[in-house]
Amino acid sequence: MSYPKHKIILSTQNTFFFIEEQSILYCKSNNCFTTFYLENGEEITVSCSIKKVEKLLDELFFVRIHQSFIINVNHISRVHKATVCKVLMRNGELLPISSRRKRYIMQFLHNSVRIQIP
Repeated sequence: MSYPKHKIILSTQNTFFFIEEQSILYCKSNNCFTTFYLENGEEITVSCSIKKVEKLLDELFFVRIHQSFIINVNHISRVHKATVCKVLMRNGELLPISSRRKRYIMQFLHNSVRIQIP
């Protein structure tokens, strides 16, 4: 049985969560656990490495910005490109971009730029 790519199932000890991939703002690693931060303010922590999560999410919209963070580029509010790069998410969270990933992230964002005319 196959599931549509836009939905994922997150399993915790007591619950299966069926969520739309695009509702994920970002993911944060804490050792062998990963917390998913969703648009509605909900946080879901699963027993899964961020490396496995990275393989699960759509690479067109999700990018690893740091050893501990994967973000959904559709939920970026702005990017601070100073010496210490940071991403401001729509929920107000300011997340670090690692210096090792800075060039890749800037190129990824540059390639993702879309001009929208109403």
